[in-house]
Amino acid sequence: MSKQAYPYVAECGFCGSGLLRLYRCSHCDGVVAICDECELTWTNIKAVAKNANAKSDGAFPKCPVCDADEADWYYLEPEEIAEHGLGQYVVGESE
Repeated sequence: MSKQAYPYVAECGFCGSGLLRLYRCSHCDGVVAICDECELTWTNIKAVAKNANAKSDGAFPKCPVCDADEADWYYLEPEEIAEHGLGQYVVGESE
């Protein structure tokens, strides 16, 4: 069985080994980028896509948009990425 590939917007400038993937908060529907290794979060997708060393807004699992302490996070599907106008920032996909 093949694993699903998920889009990412940059390699993490903080840890250097993770990918910044797009997620949606279950509490507020806010969209952020989260590093799949160090779990830092960014609300400004455009800024972090242009500069992977941009200052992060917090860390998983807290939502930097609504301040929910234990947010449930969902990967953005390609349709949702397009709906949010973020397709231009996606640079690749990986498992």
